[in-house]
Amino acid sequence: NVICSGVTSCIGSMIHASKNEKKGKAFLTGFWQGGIGGILKFSGKELTYQVGRNSLYYAWPARIVHAAGLSIVENAAYHRPFLENWHLYLGIVRMDFSVKKDNPMRWRFLPLSPYNIYRASRYGKFDLGKTLQTGSIIFHHRESVLFDVPGLGSVAGLSYYNAMVVGNENYVLHPYFIAHELVHEFQYYEYMTLNAWISKPAEKIVGSKTKNIFSKYLYAEVPYFWGFYEWQRQKKVFYQNFFEFEAESSATNTYINRR
Repeated sequence: NVICSGVTSCIGSMIHASKNEKKGKAFLTGFWQGGIGGILKFSGKELTYQVGRNSLYYAWPARIVHAAGLSIVENAAYHRPFLENWHLYLGIVRMDFSVKKDNPMRWRFLPLSPYNIYRASRYGKFDLGKTLQTGSIIFHHRESVLFDVPGLGSVAGLSYYNAMVVGNENYVLHPYFIAHELVHEFQYYEYMTLNAWISKPAEKIVGSKTKNIFSKYLYAEVPYFWGFYEWQRQKKVFYQNFFEFEAESSATNTYINRR
């Protein structure tokens, strides 16, 4: 988490640094700030263990700590002043705010969220109570712990990033399933920081009207994570998939055999 966040931020920082600024300075600034953000991202994912052990409400502190870390990483990747800009993903929207008085709070729609919510809804019923408890859009399968998903077989939980579906809520390990899928949600948001690498050339291509729409109303929800996850899914052993290993390790706080 620390190294990947540092690398993501230092590359973005060099891309967005002014022509007069030394690239080496931008590299180091981005790396140390991104590293700090990576520590908080890791801490937020580790907090998901409390979701299964104690209460679903622990999803909120986990979400906030992770969002703080992700904000620091993104801030550094755009070469902005340290701790100036913050954001939080909530279901179908992304909230942006700044410590600067002249920067108003923005609520931008995540355009892939309706599709992801629809996919989750095919396997379960919407649970308003758990959605409010966690900040994640949750559906659950009322009839059984395991449910069949084409191409995946029988699963106890499945993340569609903006939404998740989990097995029967009466099962004793049900909260841990939610914690596991919550980590996948965090992973999905982390990879959208890569927007910092392409935003500068993208701004030269799109027109002013399109730029204004994405600045005020829509967030560029590019699903980079899908590609990385599919790459890891080719592993022969399930937990050799790093994303599954990280989600299970964080959610259960136990040793995970990857062999």
